[in-house]
Amino acid sequence: MGSGVDLSDLASHDPGDLSEFDGVYIGGGNTFRLLHLLREHSLDAALKRYAFGGGAVYGGSAGAILMGSDILSCAHDDADVIGLQSTTALNFLGGHDVWCHYQPEQHAQVQAYADLHQRPVYALPARGGLVVHSGQIEFGGFEPGVTVRP
Repeated sequence: MGSGVDLSDLASHDPGDLSEFDGVYIGGGNTFRLLHLLREHSLDAALKRYAFGGGAVYGGSAGAILMGSDILSCAHDDADVIGLQSTTALNFLGGHDVWCHYQPEQHAQVQAYADLHQRPVYALPARGGLVVHSGQIEFGGFEPGVTVRP
């Protein structure tokens, strides 16, 4: 995350360190593992305070999925390699989930997910992402996403 801080280095940082940054980038990887690490190092609550208190958080791929209400939308792509007990995510997006690497031919699959879970879904193409800045949500990256409602 920004300026030389990465997941392998979280243990040496305090969640309050986020205030030193203008923005935080959360990239890809295994979504289950990434959520586990954020919780383990108390960055889940710190990121929410940061994103709603004036900071900017950009999520791409697994990072965008984490910004939703639940990470189950990644189960078609990611294996739960750590046996995560709760898939509740950061919920920066007003109750939406996020589907990454979306392609139009997956629309029926995304629609079925939204209907099953009764939550709207931001479907992001591979070159898309989400930005939360001071609590405002915007599509980011090179390709816009679409919203799929139940």
